[in-house]
Amino acid sequence: MKTKDMSAIAFMAAMLASNPSIVRAQDANADNVLLVKIAHVTPLSNRYMRDIAQESINAAALAVADLNARGLMANGKKLRFQSIDMDDAASAATAVEVAQRICKGSFAGVVGHLNSGTTIKAAPYYEQCAIPHITVAATNPVITASGHKTSYRLVGHDADLGQLLGFVATSDSKTRRIAVLHDRTFYGELIATNFMKGVTRSGGQILWSDSIAEYAPGPTTVVQRLKDTGVELLFYGGMDGVAGKFLKEMAYQKVDNVALMGGDGICSDQLPTLAGSAEAASAVLCGEGGAPVERMPKGAAFAARYHSEFQKLVKTYAAQTYDAFMALAAAMELANSIDPSGYQEFLGKVTFDGISGQIAFDAKGDLSNPVFTVFKYQEGKKVVKQLYHLSDIR
Repeated sequence: MKTKDMSAIAFMAAMLASNPSIVRAQDANADNVLLVKIAHVTPLSNRYMRDIAQESINAAALAVADLNARGLMANGKKLRFQSIDMDDAASAATAVEVAQRICKGSFAGVVGHLNSGTTIKAAPYYEQCAIPHITVAATNPVITASGHKTSYRLVGHDADLGQLLGFVATSDSKTRRIAVLHDRTFYGELIATNFMKGVTRSGGQILWSDSIAEYAPGPTTVVQRLKDTGVELLFYGGMDGVAGKFLKEMAYQKVDNVALMGGDGICSDQLPTLAGSAEAASAVLCGEGGAPVERMPKGAAFAARYHSEFQKLVKTYAAQTYDAFMALAAAMELANSIDPSGYQEFLGKVTFDGISGQIAFDAKGDLSNPVFTVFKYQEGKKVVKQLYHLSDIR
């Protein structure tokens, strides 16, 4: 368990002072108040994800303050929400330990984990102890395909992203000469395979597909093959480091008629640097689950509030974290219960306009109609090209 930083503590103190409903809930007879503890699991101690985790923690503080200000009731009693921050360090082993502690505690629900690997390992424990959990960032399809009734997700997954990108690749030309390459990882093969499904469903054709070791010594052979076979678009299922090598080699060999496409693995701010130039990166289209906060229905107002409270910009999953807390609370309100086994089934009936978009879950626990963003690179900057909903390709 992690203690909130001083800015969050100061914020909560201010909220207590300015919201009489919270003060009344705290001062009321304990018999008239139900404490609702939500475990909020992030990789706070992981140095590569610390900022992402802190953003999520800040958003949780906003959500809890708003829920307590609303004075929600269940079973005739006022609900007082509390976010308990817990740290899985982005480690699968630690995630299991955290899940076991949560199952032994008196928690009403879980928001987390952020990584696919940690979420997959923790999910069976939440199923066993019947505690609903909502991940706001983990995109591996296995999380909701495993049949766990307690697993929910507030972001589109990799398989749907791959198929959507296949639709995008063929939207302007069914005869485009497309090649597919992946890095032999689970993620790379998964998104590449689903990209090919999307191309085929959209009436396009794949010229060739292959795999290459994630840390291949050089892209020269691949780029030569692109030239020899007249490829117009290469889809790469992998990460930005190797994608950057491809782009560098394409520029070196003066291959300026081949577009590079990929999923969130290549869709990084540093891709132009890895590619060697902004011009080289201009050949890229890439996709991610979710939308930038400025393109969310209620994102602008939320981002302004977040900046006012924490003097920081929303960059990752703050809006989804806020919505996850609201979804759990909405299910409790529908069920008139904070008992996890009692309200869990009501999560499937929850529907509301969240900060990040329409919140409603399908039978697996995925969003009914998730949004995806396709980006391009202009003058070395990653910018939005277009937003899509999954319904656009159904």
